[in-house]
Amino acid sequence: MMVGYEEEPQVQGVIDLRPMDAGDVLDGTIRVYRANPWVLIGIYAVIASVPIYFQQAAGQYFTYVTLRVMQKFADEGIEALNALQTTDFYASLGVMGGALVLSFFVAPLAQAAMVYAVSETILGRAVGVFECIGKILPRAWTIIGAYLLLGLIVLVPYIPIVLFFTMISGDPRLYEEAFALFIPAFILAVFVLLYIWIKLLFIPQAVVLDDVGAVRAFGRSYSLTGGYWWRIFGIYMLVVLIVGIIAGLLEQGVKIADLGFRMVPGMSELGVAASSGVLLTMITLVIQPLTVIATTLLYYDLRVRKEGFDLLVLAASVAGEEPEKVKPFDGVPIG
Repeated sequence: MMVGYEEEPQVQGVIDLRPMDAGDVLDGTIRVYRANPWVLIGIYAVIASVPIYFQQAAGQYFTYVTLRVMQKFADEGIEALNALQTTDFYASLGVMGGALVLSFFVAPLAQAAMVYAVSETILGRAVGVFECIGKILPRAWTIIGAYLLLGLIVLVPYIPIVLFFTMISGDPRLYEEAFALFIPAFILAVFVLLYIWIKLLFIPQAVVLDDVGAVRAFGRSYSLTGGYWWRIFGIYMLVVLIVGIIAGLLEQGVKIADLGFRMVPGMSELGVAASSGVLLTMITLVIQPLTVIATTLLYYDLRVRKEGFDLLVLAASVAGEEPEKVKPFDGVPIG
């Protein structure tokens, strides 16, 4: 007599969800990116390309004007600084500032949509740009609210420094002592900022994949990183360094193209900045998903180590089901 039994469903993904070291995270980042590059790039392009472009183009023009003035300053002295008092200079500064503010609101939405795309890609599922964007739109204000709160928290370490220098601003005799205190205070603030940033690194993953509110996302990220801060910090900084090197090399090509644009007859500095801005925007769109992928893999790595997370649980989580109904975890946390 044969006894039938129901086999556990199998989920084949692009990568295995298991405890990962730095090499695994880097390898997994490349695998996920190669599996779905145009969707990841497309998400960022649809949501954030406009503010990124204006930020890059205005930044280029601002740099040109500043360098020109600094050269005049070296030749003509302080009178050359009057050249900064121009409409186009302030216009470029205003456009750059406005684009930065807009990016602050739209970039988190792009990251959240990419988190969803990364999770579906890990599962080997085909997704589209607008499908991913549509999935996070109901949570848009939660995501934006979480990042507004994060921005306020990040500013906290610098408030005492600002208040201190504001208090002594009326007494120049205190400046020397103040600057002696400034360097250690600033270094301490940077370390506090890094600690906060790593502890709250997984806010978009918590909002999108755990379906929690802004405040609970902070607690979720904070608890997940417990006991693993230095490990996350090391791998994340390695990813940022590698992505920065790649971006820097590509930007060298933009500088060469910049020289070519300047040789075009009748091309103004504004035209050169606008043309270079297109190339810099393309570089940003291509490079930015790498950091989001690596961060999401780190999030899953922590869940594997602490909660026995696997592809079946991920499939249920992304589908909006209760993971416990698919495969309850009753083992001992790993790591």
